[in-house]
Amino acid sequence: MKRRRFLELAFAGMGAAAFPGLVSAGDGESGLLKKIDPKTPHLILIDDFESVKRISKVLGFSGRFGHIEVLYGGKSFGCRPNQCAEIDANGLSRRFAGADYEVRSFQVDGSVDNSVRWFRSNLEGRPYDLITRNCTDTVVGMYAASGDKRRIVHPVDVLKAMRQDPEALEIVLAMGDSRVKDLVNKGHIYLPDQFEKVGTYVGRGKF
Repeated sequence: MKRRRFLELAFAGMGAAAFPGLVSAGDGESGLLKKIDPKTPHLILIDDFESVKRISKVLGFSGRFGHIEVLYGGKSFGCRPNQCAEIDANGLSRRFAGADYEVRSFQVDGSVDNSVRWFRSNLEGRPYDLITRNCTDTVVGMYAASGDKRRIVHPVDVLKAMRQDPEALEIVLAMGDSRVKDLVNKGHIYLPDQFEKVGTYVGRGKF
């Protein structure tokens, strides 16, 4: 794969298992959302977007996951190419068919319902954007909207990464002038792997 195509695919995936042994491929809602408490927010980390995982590895993270979403109230909230949307378990299973995933529960010192309202008002139906409306920004935005003031992960300083890592610099510059400007102006990114230790491990499965 040419370098340019690799970089395009890498950033296409950027933007998050119920119980071990109970979830099997393709069992949709019965195997995913019905086996976790819908009143408790969960993060679902998904092993997809291989190029995002490689970028994460370059920046010092595990490289295990390329996508992340929020599970709550029987729905999954996320920004995924090409649109941000609230979907059910069957929709999530179809979108990521064959992908492995990990689920983590976490407690919010705030209102998750406020998070949902924020998503519906600010992201639902809007086009995915690799800089401002990606999967990790969705998680961070929903968390902030809950009113919880604790910091769950620290953003990656883009300029620092560019200065310290020639490969990171090459990746950013290859995005093109307008996208580089957007990213530099934003100043930071989050990656799905950063959420691996957030909350409590629930289990793994396969869509």
